[in-house]
Amino acid sequence: MKSGRRGPASFNPFATLISCPTPGPTGKNDFAEPLAWLRAGVCRFLGDSPGPLGQNDHAAELTSPVNSDAAATQIGAIVRWSDFIIHSVGQGGVNELGDVCLIQERLNIHMRPPNLLLFISGLMDDATLLAIEEFQRRVVKLKTQDGLISPGGKTDRALAQEPSTLVLSGKSWKAWADTHAQNSSDLEKLIEPFKTSLKTFIAALETGGATVSVEATRRDAKRAYLFHWSWKIGLEKCKPEDATAMIGVPIEWDHGDLTKSKTAANEMVAAFGLAVPPNSNVAPALSSNHITGKAVDMEITWNGKLKFKKKDGTEVEIAHKANVNSNTELHALGETYGVKKHLSDAPHWSINGR
Repeated sequence: MKSGRRGPASFNPFATLISCPTPGPTGKNDFAEPLAWLRAGVCRFLGDSPGPLGQNDHAAELTSPVNSDAAATQIGAIVRWSDFIIHSVGQGGVNELGDVCLIQERLNIHMRPPNLLLFISGLMDDATLLAIEEFQRRVVKLKTQDGLISPGGKTDRALAQEPSTLVLSGKSWKAWADTHAQNSSDLEKLIEPFKTSLKTFIAALETGGATVSVEATRRDAKRAYLFHWSWKIGLEKCKPEDATAMIGVPIEWDHGDLTKSKTAANEMVAAFGLAVPPNSNVAPALSSNHITGKAVDMEITWNGKLKFKKKDGTEVEIAHKANVNSNTELHALGETYGVKKHLSDAPHWSINGR
């Protein structure tokens, strides 16, 4: 703010509280109405006197796009001692001037790119209404965004909280998962009896001339969570706001733009090397045999036809197929060892085929 400049000498925002009629405008003699008048007075003080932009110099300076953060701080210092709204704000709300000021300030504190900061005017305009609806969708996770903030309601309470410290989805989450949610490819991490059954099956394959590459055995639940939602959002099986939260995984799936959210999710799908159609038509499970130590992801390859022994010792001749999901003879061989193929997930074998 410019040094030495003040608002109209004839206006004192605190006088509004002192001179508030008793009973107040609504016929009630209570604290709420004078408080609302005070906050409205503060907004008028910041915005009514003509200056270079047709406004009080204070307001032009505070609410310009460059100084919107300063506006939130300056106005907040005046009105936040009453850190709640008194009347409803938004679509169909009362939209009392001071309440709208407070909501605009809070929305700016929570604002995320690419959305622009609001002009703190105390007026319910289209930009403020859209910001309320975006906040209800992204933060409050309301299935239907009504654009209305009721005193003490879900949206009001969420706005009163500190801004989210969640990190946007994207390929950087692969490095996070490699540190905080590691997968294992160690067969020893599996549990019995599946561990012994799988080892015996792999030995039979390798004896017959196949090459077996184990990609994953035990999966961390947090990693499974990242797999599941990145796959579903990236392949448009759900909207970003549909993703549930998981304690210990500070990710924000919703970028405020559907295309950006989808692109970021697909970056994760590629970084994690997840199987996608036609190799896999199902999302990685949130709760799976991988998490409980009863599944393996592995690649089995050989050339031409090879003879393999079933668990009972009889031999079968099996031709290699590029699509392992369609190689029913190989599936039948695995079942004799207690290792069952998932029919729509190329590398996945488990204790029960799921």
